[in-house]
Amino acid sequence: MKEQLSEIFKKDIKRNKTITKYLSFIIIISTILISFITLYIESNKIRYIKYSEQGNVDYKVYLKKNNFFEEKYLEENKEYISSLIDNVKANFKYNLSIEKENIINKYTYKIVSNVKVTDKTTKKNLYDKTEILVPEKEFYIKEKEINIKEPVEIDYNKYNDLINNFINIYEVGNIESNLTVNMIINIENSTENFKEQNNESIITLRIPLTTNTMDIDMKNDLVDTNNNVIKYKKNSKYNLLYILVSTISLLVDLILIIKLILYIKTTRSIITKYEKEKKKIVRNYGQYIQKIDNRIDYEKYEQINVSTFTDLLEIRDAMQSPILMIEEKKYTKFIIPTDKRLYIYTIKIK
Repeated sequence: MKEQLSEIFKKDIKRNKTITKYLSFIIIISTILISFITLYIESNKIRYIKYSEQGNVDYKVYLKKNNFFEEKYLEENKEYISSLIDNVKANFKYNLSIEKENIINKYTYKIVSNVKVTDKTTKKNLYDKTEILVPEKEFYIKEKEINIKEPVEIDYNKYNDLINNFINIYEVGNIESNLTVNMIINIENSTENFKEQNNESIITLRIPLTTNTMDIDMKNDLVDTNNNVIKYKKNSKYNLLYILVSTISLLVDLILIIKLILYIKTTRSIITKYEKEKKKIVRNYGQYIQKIDNRIDYEKYEQINVSTFTDLLEIRDAMQSPILMIEEKKYTKFIIPTDKRLYIYTIKIK
């Protein structure tokens, strides 16, 4: 019997070691899984980056030879006599600053003119013509800033004469005509979410045509502030690796957990069953049980063994006596003592 019990204890120790190994591998694989999932989430997390954008146009209005003005040109923000205008020299400026490098991959810009004749009543176009003044230019950069300065000469008389001829030939009235000169900037970047609402910036110079006097307006669609915020998500080149390792780790983890559960069930030993039964009794009936460490001299009493713990409970209910619990290495006894008898229920490793 002692040899059998010794063998049982050896098997139980081996079983516990195997379970510990399984748990260790599960913890290691789970750590790898969590680490690579975290890396994937971090590398694909949307971040918010500040940027500022400014645009402007400086211009000078050059005059034809005349008897009233000694200057060759007039500065901006004035009212001008149309018949004295020779041409307009404009200098388009654009600046973009962003707080992180390698967001902008490439940018392009061009300058185009557009002549438009509109009916004042219906607001519909009678004539619309676009012309390229500066062909598209392309630049690749890695820095945090874009600076563009592009001069252009605008032949005012060419456009003004064109529209005057149009009006005279077709005898149209109640119209409004304007020349707009636009610098159009397009930005390509390392993330598709950069400036996702509008990837095109436009700076515009508007010049009225066919009027005796005129002024020149400058406008743009830029938000001139240092607190602009854009979404930025950089697609990591290691994404595939993160997904692959996470998937493999998850599968290995699941296999180990399933194998551990099956191993625990199929290798449940006599000791495990013994411990399970003892814990069940203590958990369900602990209020009636008193654990003691003292030894009982069994020879002084008549010993009556009961076959189930339920039988012992019935005796306890009848006698209103406590149930004593004596725990040994190889067995546990639940006892109700009287003056002459011991009512005993024993669970043991066997």
